[in-house]
Formats: sequence, structure tokens, C-alpha cells
Amino acid sequence: MKKTLLEIVQDILSDLSGDEVNSITDTTEAEQVARIVRETYEHIIVKADLPETFGLFELDASGSASKPVLMTVPSTVDSVQWVKYNCITTDDVYPKWSEMQYIPLQSFLDRMYNLPAETDSTIETFSQTVNGASVDFYYFNDRAPSLYTTIDDVTFIFDAYDSSVDTTLQKNKSLGWGKLLRTFSLTDSYIPDMDANMFPLLMQEAKAQAFNDLRQMDSPRADKRAKEHWVKTQDDKHNTGGRLPYWYKTHMPYNYGRRGFR
Repeated sequence: MKKTLLEIVQDILSDLSGDEVNSITDTTEAEQVARIVRETYEHIIVKADLPETFGLFELDASGSASKPVLMTVPSTVDSVQWVKYNCITTDDVYPKWSEMQYIPLQSFLDRMYNLPAETDSTIETFSQTVNGASVDFYYFNDRAPSLYTTIDDVTFIFDAYDSSVDTTLQKNKSLGWGKLLRTFSLTDSYIPDMDANMFPLLMQEAKAQAFNDLRQMDSPRADKRAKEHWVKTQDDKHNTGGRLPYWYKTHMPYNYGRRGFR
């Protein structure tokens, strides 16, 4: 069952034999516990790689016709798994989503700097400041993009854009999948952004940390339960499309030869 931050703090304070509170701001100790819960939540999010921390997003367009192939990753995105772009033309009726191929910067530059030798009017250039240096990037203006690289993990440079369709690559034609940054709110009604089956782990980890930080003592029971929940998390962190139960896995005799999920 999911709980609000206030409910989690009240439960932990009860185990600590702390004062009863009606708000996390009622006592200094309640505020300390709330911050411990936040720290524990952030630790679990990073360590467990929870599915609910991943999601779809759009890239931000440059908004400048002088840099039509430049896009940036929104500040709410922590990491990028893949990027697609709608390569629709003026003759197409339906969207044409294509996955963009990532190329390391050096390989991208090697390919790019061979372009001017072609002396083609479909090749254009723009300058971008990289680590204080002005770097020229070349790109095609007569086709949809297919490749991209990054100069700083935030700024993406694509190999092309179709000038007959748009003046720049468009935000609403981009689609990415990756890990999103979550904001933990230190308010009574805030509910940590994780599935209900992860709340026992959050509670036990935070309780163990609270005993250690605020009482300078260990809580063997909380530590033991936290370890048990970490083990269970490996199978239960997915609410949909997750791992099969033990008795359905391919190594069981009555399921021999069937393909299982990875």
C-alpha cells in the first residue's frame, strides 16, 4: 500500500519512540526523518533501476534556422536509451517514425568532414561552441535525419533535416525513451513516486537509516527486512511485463523446452 510522506515519518517515529506529530514540520526530528526518507528514496531509485523512473519524452528543438539539426535533452531527463524521429515527407499521409542511430562523436566527425569534398548545395554548415572552441558541423538539408551524436550528453547533433518539410528539426516530431528525474517533495501529502510493492523496502531502509543516524544504534530487524525486500525487488519491480513467477520459469520440469522471458 502506498503511503504519504507524513504517514511514513509517523510510522518511523513510532518505532524510534519519538514524539507524535501531525506534520513533518512539527519537530526537528520529524524533519530529519523526512530528509532520511528522501535520501533513501533517491538511493533506491538509483540502485534498483525501477521501471517507473523511465518514460517517453520529446527533445527540445534549437528554435534557430541557423542550427536546424541541433536538439537538446530536456532537463527532466537523466539518461537516454533511444531516440526516434518522424521522417514524414510532404507526400506521406501517415507518420514515419524511424529510430535514430547513435554514433560516437569521433566517428560522426570523421563522416561529417568528408562531406565538403562533395561540393553539394544540399550540404550546409553551422558553428557550435564546444568547450570554448568554435566547431563547424556539416549536415544535409534535403533528407530526414538518420544519425546523431552528442557533444556533452545534453546537446544532440543530427546528420540531416528536410528543408522542404520544416525549417528545423521539430520537438513534436521527436520521441525519446530514457530515465527521468524525479522530484521528491518534502510535504505532508507527498506520495513517493514508486509502485506500491516498493514501499516496504523504502520503509525498512529509511527506518534502519533513522536508527543509525538519530539513535546511533542498529536495527537488526529493519536491516534484515530491507535485505529480504531487496531480493524480492529483483522479481517484483515490474508491475507489467515483468519476470514470470518461479513456477513458470523454463527450468521447471513441467515447463521444459518453453521459451521464457529474459
